Order: sequence, then C-alpha cells, then structure tokens
Amino acid sequence: MAHDVFVCYSSEDKTTADAACAKLESTGVRCWIAPRDPTPGIPYTGQIIKAITDAQIVLLIFSGHASRSEHVLRELEIASDSGKIIVPFRIEDIVPSGDLRYYITRVHWLDAMTPPMAKRLEELAALMRKLLEVPQVAAATDVGEAAVPASPKRLVPYVLIFAALCAIIYVSFFHKPTASPTPRQPSEREVHALSQGLYGYWPLNAATLPSGSKPSPESTFMPVAQDRSGHGHDGTVQDYLDEEWKRQYGHDNILLDFSDQPTHLQRQMRNFVTVPGRLNTAGSYSVSAAVLPESFSGAPRNATIVSQSGGQVGSFDLRLNEASSAELIINSSDTIEPDENTVNDSERLSGAWHNVLGVYDARAGEAMIFVDGVCRGKASVNKTFRSSGPIMIGAAKSGTTVGELFSGFIAEVRLYDHALTENEAKTLYWVTMKQLQQSPENLRSSTCTANQRSLTSSAGT
Repeated sequence: MAHDVFVCYSSEDKTTADAACAKLESTGVRCWIAPRDPTPGIPYTGQIIKAITDAQIVLLIFSGHASRSEHVLRELEIASDSGKIIVPFRIEDIVPSGDLRYYITRVHWLDAMTPPMAKRLEELAALMRKLLEVPQVAAATDVGEAAVPASPKRLVPYVLIFAALCAIIYVSFFHKPTASPTPRQPSEREVHALSQGLYGYWPLNAATLPSGSKPSPESTFMPVAQDRSGHGHDGTVQDYLDEEWKRQYGHDNILLDFSDQPTHLQRQMRNFVTVPGRLNTAGSYSVSAAVLPESFSGAPRNATIVSQSGGQVGSFDLRLNEASSAELIINSSDTIEPDENTVNDSERLSGAWHNVLGVYDARAGEAMIFVDGVCRGKASVNKTFRSSGPIMIGAAKSGTTVGELFSGFIAEVRLYDHALTENEAKTLYWVTMKQLQQSPENLRSSTCTANQRSLTSSAGT
C-alpha cells in the first residue's frame, strides 16, 4: 500500500507511535509503521529502507529511548540521505544526544509534552496535512457512513475568491520595479523542507549591539549580524558606520551598507561581516543571498557576496565578476595559486534585487550557479578542500588581505550543508523575494539614500 509517512520510533514508545499513526490515518494521511506493515518472509532491513524512501515524511517519536536507539539512528540516516522531511514529535523534555543530534537539531520540532495528548495529536495531524497538502477528511454523520466530498458547485465561490487573491498577489508583487519575476508559490511542504540542513540564516537588514554595549562618541563597538536559524552563528559587522550616523539614526536598527560610494555621513569604509563558524566545504553545500548591486567606482573588479576563508585562499567565493555576472569559484587546494573550478552566468546583474545561489554537489562532482531560481550554469569540480573559516559576507580573504568588497546591498544570506536541487532553488528564490517584500520599502528600492536606511528587523522563515 502506498504511504505518505514513515513512523520512526523506539519500541518502548509503541503506544504513542500507534496513537499518532491512528490519528494521522483518520485524517487521510497514510502511514507505514512496524510491526504492522512489514511483509513476513521478506528481509526486514530491505523493507525498512524501501518504506523510508517511498515516504514523503519521516515522523520521529522523539524520546530518551529514541535518542539511545541504534535502529532509530539508522532509520534517520536513511531518511536524511534520501532527502526526506523529518518531523520530530517530542514526548519528553530532553535534548538529542550523540549522532542523533546531527539529524534533528536543524529541523522544526513539534512538542507533545504538554497534555492533553489528544490536542497534540490534532496539531501533528494538521501539520502533516499541510506538508502533504492533504485535505481535511470530513467526519461521517453516523458510524459507518462515508464522508461525501463537496459538490463542485459549492466550491465555485471559493475558487473565485482564491483566483481573486492570486490576482491581487500577482499584481502587487510582479509590478515591483526593483524585484525580479516570481515563480509559482510553493507549497508549505516545499517551504518547510528548506529549513532542513540550514547551517545559518542572516537577514542582514539590521545590526544589533552586543549585549551590554553602551556606545559613546569616544568608544567603538562591533555590532552583531544575527543568525536567525537558531544555530548561534552570529556574525560581527566590520568597518561600521561613524558616530555622526549613530547619533542621527540610532544604534539598534541600522541597515548594513556594502556601498562602494559612501555618503558624507560615512567614513571611507564599507561593511562586511565575519562569521566564526565554518561550513564543511569538502562536502556538499549551498550558499544563497539576495543582492542589489551598485555601479563600481573605478576599474571593473570582482565583488564577493559570500566566501569562506582558508590559510592562503578561501574554499569558495560566491561573487559578481568583473562583468557584474554571478559566479561561483571553488578552489582545489589551500595554496597560493590553486586550480579554480569556475561556473558563472553570462548576464549582467544591476538595478534590481536578485537571488544568487551557488551549489556544490560533492557526490556528483558538480558546481551550479542559479540566478532568481534558474540554473544559469554547471561545471565539473575535480577537487576541493575543507577550509578553516571564517565565513565572510561582502568580502573575501586571501592570506591576511581582505578584498573584493561588495558594492551595493546584501540581504537574506543562507548557507546549507547539502546541495539544493533545482526545484529547491526555485522555492528558495520565492522565499527570498517574499522576505524582501516583508521588509521595509527602502530595502526594495534601488535608489536608497542615507536618510532612508534606519530599518527594523523582518521575521525569518
């Protein structure tokens, strides 16, 4: 029987697992659960692997027992390798231990510790239906009476309302002069899947002061670019704005400006951000950002969006090249003159916000560059290395020299510890543009001036 959800649990939590399975199936969500569904006479391990790979979601009944179970760990490993959505349903107030932490610390948990359990199961079923886009199953009027689907005529008003809302969204979004065209709106399941494997998320629309900071004209301080993924990879803003700016526009909500043409309110310096964490660049990864380029002053040059440093060179550099086209450089080794694996777009980016995404797929040995959700180039990667960090936003580091400073604005930076697919790239573009739409109007403007740059933070995805 085809199924939507694989139920992963420790045998000690069978009662809760059975209750969750029964609730989901009563609402139209099909489940696979042992020992009910395995077929006798067929190797059990092979059935488990097939059941996980055939499912869209793996539901983990998370408890102390599950945290210590080798079987649970192996099932989550298969789910992760298969790119499945993992939804932990936490029934005990504990944190994951050991290897299990790797698979579930970067996904959204659904807590079930507060009674009544029936309400928590209702919440679980509602989440699963949203992720799977399964409609609510209507309750029968009597025992044994089948639920009757709504008449098409009764659905007509709702279809018309939905169409009108889509038209409003289309007009309000597509006619923004500084935004690129938006793809179809993804499902909630597709958006939720982007939270898995997220290493860090920096909106970069505002900087906040470190805790306890009391800036004064005589003191200097380094504001924080917050990591909104919840993983604590906060960045430090370098080359910050001067005291006149701070006195006039305040300290708590200041747009990070990577401008190559400072105003009279700024010293001759530009922002860039350093993040002390490091991504495993020997394995697969993806790096994405929204950019609003400005014209370079002087001769054409490379302008880094995001990079990760090494001893001599960085492992990767997502940037705009001298032609102002999106480009991903992956260096083969941490040496002064490494072989460069390069993939780039041929179109110039200027005058509007764009989503630039670089992807390295270690298994395929391939690098890809995406602009606004569309793959613009692919290239083979023969060799790479694991750099020591740090991650840099708006600049690149070679040896001890910081350069390739970005000219313009950068926002919505996301790093993933795996290779995003082409469909996920489209979803990420939609999410990125949606976040910019929810930010203050001056974030979307290509003609920002100094007195427009005091902003408030926007919510993460």
